[in-house]
Amino acid sequence: MNRTGQATLITKWQEFITDCQSSPSSIKNFARQRKIGVSSLYYWSKKLGVPLKNEPADAMQFIALNPFPQNLSIQPKETEVKPCLVEISINHLKIRTEASWMQVVELVKGLA
Repeated sequence: MNRTGQATLITKWQEFITDCQSSPSSIKNFARQRKIGVSSLYYWSKKLGVPLKNEPADAMQFIALNPFPQNLSIQPKETEVKPCLVEISINHLKIRTEASWMQVVELVKGLA
């Protein structure tokens, strides 16, 4: 393919991606309406370095945590352990439990 043809192809896919970003349709429905492959949309999105859809505000984000020191001994100040409600959501998986804060620490350590 010559340079003019390649530039035209890139421009075409940039337009598809821009239209997809502003479309209220899902990526799958957008591709179906335009009669293009979903995998082609993802390929050109990655190749051009442009996301197909903007991330929703409530999208899961990761934060860096420092490792928990293995030699640190934590002892409760009170003899009575008060439970707290813990809810962890990962994609469509939701874990909800009532546990002591020490059990929560162990749970978080187990997720690492």
